[in-house]
Amino acid sequence: MENNKAEKNTRIVGPEAYELIERLGAIVEGRRELLIITHTHPDPDSIAAAAALQLLVKSKFGINSSIAYSGIIARAENRSMVKKLKIHLKQYNRIKLSRYDCVALVDSQPGAGNNVLSAESECNIIIDHHPRREDTKGDLVVIDPNIGATATILIRWLEAAEVEIPAGIATALAYAISSETQNMYREAAREDIQAYLSVYVRASIRTLSEIINANLPHYYFQQLGNALNNAFIYGNTIVAHLTAIWHPEIVAEMADFFLKHERIETTESKAKELRKTAEKMITLGKKGDLHSRRQASSYLFDDEVVRKLFEEIAPRYNDVNGGYTRIIKGNQRRGDATSIAIIELV
Repeated sequence: MENNKAEKNTRIVGPEAYELIERLGAIVEGRRELLIITHTHPDPDSIAAAAALQLLVKSKFGINSSIAYSGIIARAENRSMVKKLKIHLKQYNRIKLSRYDCVALVDSQPGAGNNVLSAESECNIIIDHHPRREDTKGDLVVIDPNIGATATILIRWLEAAEVEIPAGIATALAYAISSETQNMYREAAREDIQAYLSVYVRASIRTLSEIINANLPHYYFQQLGNALNNAFIYGNTIVAHLTAIWHPEIVAEMADFFLKHERIETTESKAKELRKTAEKMITLGKKGDLHSRRQASSYLFDDEVVRKLFEEIAPRYNDVNGGYTRIIKGNQRRGDATSIAIIELV
């Protein structure tokens, strides 16, 4: 039974969709403009959910809105999605906050660490599919951890509101569900599949294919080429000297690599950064719950790596609190005298 205001404001997607839309209308009625906030570095689910909410409040209630993020959009597929589908996002630090008198957060919750809002920030509308945080509160909080994508929630709302979903938004929503559930392989509920099918038939299949097979930037091939050209095998270790890192996601890619091979040689500075990531991932693996697995999956790119993390690596450290890795300092690299180190699981 609901026993506090926060719980009363929480609804799960389903038969209550019509009621939720009425409550959404009551919240945005008379507002100047709605600010919709995504992840710091928005992924397809966050982007598509924001675009769908923007469509809903404009079509149903005549309210204008802006979508804002505070980080970067680095992955080629995500950049292609935004560009080809003409989804306009603004940098959070470049907008005038006084312009907005209503705030919504999609695919996350205040204080979660992957968005610009702190736990104390005022947020009117929260829509998410991750487990609820204890301090999450708002005028309308809709959280359904039993589904695989926030986009699924917005599809049901658009259908209940009888809002026509244009091909561009349908394509974004279809790609979001496919990406978030890894083609229905990871944590996809029946409702996700139904929602996906309902928008897939309205989507532009050609554009969807172009997003999935996005052109990769030149620096990706430069980074890959440097890694391959400088890579060699020493015992049970694959060694690859990387040059300049073009964007932060390379750290996540290194984490994938590290968790596959459990030992890697790199520069000392990169080893220290990698240690932070590896320790964080193993801590999630030790928790072993669905929310922790989703957090790890959102950072690591490989399902097999996530499986190995939770089923093989993390159980080794059940009786250990921290200190899962060690860094062994090596010699200086020829040419630029950079300090080299080996990082490995203990």
